[in-house]
Amino acid sequence: MTNLKIQNSLGFYKRIKYRSFRTITLVVLVCLLAAFPSSAQENHHSIQFLGTLQSYMFNQHYDFTPGFGAETQIRFWPKTNLGLAIAGGMSFFTIDQLIATSGDPIKIEVAKEGTLLFFPIGGSILLSQNLKHNAEFILEAGVRYVFVNSNLKEVTTTTDSGTVTIDKIRYDIGNGIIGLVSANVVTELSQKLSLSLGLGYQFDISKGNEVVFGFPGEHELSSYLIRAGLITDF
Repeated sequence: MTNLKIQNSLGFYKRIKYRSFRTITLVVLVCLLAAFPSSAQENHHSIQFLGTLQSYMFNQHYDFTPGFGAETQIRFWPKTNLGLAIAGGMSFFTIDQLIATSGDPIKIEVAKEGTLLFFPIGGSILLSQNLKHNAEFILEAGVRYVFVNSNLKEVTTTTDSGTVTIDKIRYDIGNGIIGLVSANVVTELSQKLSLSLGLGYQFDISKGNEVVFGFPGEHELSSYLIRAGLITDF
């Protein structure tokens, strides 16, 4: 009974901690974005296209397995330092993660194996600040709806007296919503082409459902990002 109370307390604490972090982050973003219009000084109508490669790092949900992806953006700049972006992309993870194992006389190994494809679609608000030497600093804050295509399975391998039995159960993973913040430095390569390098963080706003063996859970997409891409002006 005591252990059950402790587990319930820990579960409640984690939910409160997650919701508090999410609420604080959203409040900070709203305050930050609310200040953008006042900082935009001059009318400046231009359109840009961004193609970027992304590496997803330190994703705890997959035991720090790195992921890779790409995103494209069409950016509209109604003001000199205030922009809006429409974004769409794709990313993938290849998972081979040992979850549990037991020993003699019957050896049992449980692992996660397979691939996950993510298709994020959404928008961002951009704040730009000119730097020296034809460089520019761009702060991005956005929201993405993430479509998930799962080919992830839980594989149980049982070895008993030389006989090996393998059972596979598929993970059913639902779509989710994430927030994104990133800081990027843009360097001009030519009159029409620029290089963009940045670091970012994506966090769960609404976690997708995750079901295996009929037991429901939540699927996390929080991760650090490394980004590199090219920007062209129209």
